[in-house]
Amino acid sequence: MVHSPNIYRTARALIREFGEIAPAGAILKADQLWAAGDEAGRAVWLWVKRAVDELLDTNPPKPGTTVH
Repeated sequence: MVHSPNIYRTARALIREFGEIAPAGAILKADQLWAAGDEAGRAVWLWVKRAVDELLDTNPPKPGTTVH
């Protein structure tokens, strides 16, 4: 999992704004960047999507896992 505070900050902002559909918003942004030829930007938004998924996950964390 990505551990950048900026990734999690962005993920939290998406969740505040869009709630449960935040993962779709991150994928949409990643797709837009991919279409524009920005692979690095796409990768960042895919990390944001993973962070959003992690933050929205209601299952208890596995032993030894850090929670952000």
